Amino acid sequence: MLARAPATQEAYLEGVLNTAREAINDGVVAATLKERRTHWHHWKTWLSLNQPSLDPYLHRNRNSKQRISRPEQIAILEAYCCHVQFKGNIGGTDTVCASTVSLALQSIASKCQLDARFNIVGGKENKYPKSIQQMLEGFERKDPPSQPRLAIPLSVIKHLQIQAKASTSQKKKSIADLCTIAFYYLLRVGEYTYKSPSRKSRTIAFRVSDVCFWENDRILPLLLSKRQLLKRATSCTLTIDNQKNGGRAASVTQDRIPNDPTCPVVATINRVKHTLNHLPANSQWLAKLPLGMYFKHPGSKGLQPMASAINTAIKQAVVELGLDKKGLTPDLVSSHSLRAGGAMAMHLNGVSPITIQKMGQWSSTTWLDYIHVQLSCFGKGVSKKMSQAHTFRNIAYCPAGNVRFSAGAA
Repeated sequence: MLARAPATQEAYLEGVLNTAREAINDGVVAATLKERRTHWHHWKTWLSLNQPSLDPYLHRNRNSKQRISRPEQIAILEAYCCHVQFKGNIGGTDTVCASTVSLALQSIASKCQLDARFNIVGGKENKYPKSIQQMLEGFERKDPPSQPRLAIPLSVIKHLQIQAKASTSQKKKSIADLCTIAFYYLLRVGEYTYKSPSRKSRTIAFRVSDVCFWENDRILPLLLSKRQLLKRATSCTLTIDNQKNGGRAASVTQDRIPNDPTCPVVATINRVKHTLNHLPANSQWLAKLPLGMYFKHPGSKGLQPMASAINTAIKQAVVELGLDKKGLTPDLVSSHSLRAGGAMAMHLNGVSPITIQKMGQWSSTTWLDYIHVQLSCFGKGVSKKMSQAHTFRNIAYCPAGNVRFSAGAA
């Protein structure tokens, strides 16, 4: 393209092409981009070892220059799927789940499409060839059942807050407040924990500037003293600029819970005032201050809890409360359990499904995955109701032979 351009337009076209490449990379999160590159590298390495005469797009044989037939392309992909399944990938030794094999295929398909080449993975309407579809189904049947992170009860949040109040550790106080906020506002872990600046992600963590305190229907200034905010704030709104599901500027509001150690409004006031009391509260800083920032002592560098710290705190609380003896073991909970726990608390207390979906910013009914049927309360009293005998008749099928008409009947 640049070779065909006039000399006066070369610099312009080069700049446009570079901008286009950056926009294409920005269209996916860092993990997706890394996965695609990794799987494409594995595919090329495997192919060079087993079919060195073929190009990675399976277009032509480098030696004979002949095109690769479609049945041969599919056979090579089937062999690679088996390799990924039983070897994990180049250098791996463990059997992986069917989802990893599917991801490897999707990465190859994406690379072909981005390079404007024929999509060797997708057949008609971008579906897998029939044999590969059936192969993936066979892999799935052998996969172990998935184990979702279970919801945690409110007692875990209360335990963390009680411990934080008795501690002088600012990190503990920050973790307890963030867990409280995440539980009540149904937050994803990336929306309130530390993320390396080098890691590209769609989700932007909450900042102090994303918080709005209300006194009934009036907005309260963030620069009010903590004492004033605690006295006057009746509710709090959090607005996140960019979410995992692509949502922009989504807002969620929660009301004050009087005399409750797990009040989300109080927890948010704690985080906002702790941060503003340690840094200049001018507009330039305000937009950049993470909501979960904490300072060990005045003048120290601001820190932010990582997702691993949230995980550890939740697992320890579960053990300390003895919930592991009731089936809620540490390996079944994580930071994701806060979002699940908030959704479960809403459901068990009669909050409407549409409210749960809106509060959690779910774009579909996937929130139902958080309502775990393992909880005994779902089955409470059901057997007693089922044991009550009822007499009923079957009207689903009435044989026509039971109806007789005499000859000549109208």
